[in-house]
Amino acid sequence: MDRFFSLVKNEYIKILKKLSTKILLAVLAISVVGLSGILLVAKHTAQRESQWFSDTNSYEEDYNNEIEWLKDTKPDGYEASVKLYEFMIDNQIDYSDWRYDAAISLDGLSEQEMSSYFEVLGKNDWKGYCELKLKEELSPGEKWAYAYRLEKGIDFTDEYSKQNAIINSVSGAKDYLQYVGSDESEERTKYEEMAVIGQYQLDNGIYGNTADMTSIYETDWSEDGGFWQVFMLTPYLVTVAGMLIIIIAGGSVASEFHQGTIKFLLINPVKRWKILMSKYFTVITMGFGMIAAVFILSIPVVGIMHGFDGISTPYLYISGGEVHSVNSFLIAARNYLVSSVEVVIMASFAFAISSLIRSSALAIGASVFLMFAGATVTAILSQLGQDWARYLVFANTDLMSIAQGNSMFPQHTVFFAVMVLVAHMAVFILTAWDGFTKRSV
Repeated sequence: MDRFFSLVKNEYIKILKKLSTKILLAVLAISVVGLSGILLVAKHTAQRESQWFSDTNSYEEDYNNEIEWLKDTKPDGYEASVKLYEFMIDNQIDYSDWRYDAAISLDGLSEQEMSSYFEVLGKNDWKGYCELKLKEELSPGEKWAYAYRLEKGIDFTDEYSKQNAIINSVSGAKDYLQYVGSDESEERTKYEEMAVIGQYQLDNGIYGNTADMTSIYETDWSEDGGFWQVFMLTPYLVTVAGMLIIIIAGGSVASEFHQGTIKFLLINPVKRWKILMSKYFTVITMGFGMIAAVFILSIPVVGIMHGFDGISTPYLYISGGEVHSVNSFLIAARNYLVSSVEVVIMASFAFAISSLIRSSALAIGASVFLMFAGATVTAILSQLGQDWARYLVFANTDLMSIAQGNSMFPQHTVFFAVMVLVAHMAVFILTAWDGFTKRSV
């Protein structure tokens, strides 16, 4: 065993001494900083555009234009609508005022019906507004929302913007459940959980949930979500680490034969398979080391660029009918580990190719190509109804999506995916072992 780890140490020294390795590590560090920088620019751009829209749109001009249009076209009940917009101008109710949404919701009512609302809105009396709304015929979600605000003293100002966002989410979920049939079990479960988690957040003063911050496509950059809004997206960098480790794996064995340095290894009284496994162990551990480096480096980089606000925000989920709270760093680490599955698979493939041929460029090129093209080909095959494609390695590397039921293939389980991956890994390792031990120097 001591000799094995001596070989591993020797491999690390050789790899880390190379200029190409130092360049790859620099590229990885630049990628970490670059992602945070790009997202910072995206955030500032979205917020600037939102502010520009707010600054350049005169609410008075818009309201007067609406009044002019109503008087010209004279639709049914237009007199009441004109009164509404005149009231909004007189009370300086702009787009950022909580009373804007309240006033707009009155459009369509008669002047008599509006009068009581005009009284409370004119006084900026949010409690009076809620009490008036509760006298109307409301949906279950709306009724709960107004009652909850009154009970907890939560007004509509920016001070309570986070609470109001959760209240609106819970209210919407409660209302949606009224229209979801019992046969739509997945939809019902989704909105029931949304309502329960939202209520838990309100009751416990938790106004964030990192479970809502894991997709770059669903992120609203015009709103500042704090530290986790960006950090939960850093697992995308595992793909970059994967490409770099593929380059190292692809040249691990092939370069030894190409440069003739393999002779210096084989003259030692060590079996070939031990030399091979020491190289493989070095490649895989270096891959995990790169992934860990991305995780650790991302913490200060994201914090410095985007701030550490909300770093204590938990990850909330439901299990066994109860809400559970988990430290978000543990969830982020899990996401990194799940994302590393593809890295290990493709590094093993590159290592196997490297053991069979002398060209490290071919081993690296084939592995990188398959890493990006494999998922696309598998998706096309699934669309064409080729169910056998579920046995391809690329259909099984995204374990997170499979666990969430988002696989391209029906009845695709995590257990099946793991078994397929283990089978492919066995083939890659046996191919590398056979190619290396039987290869002439």
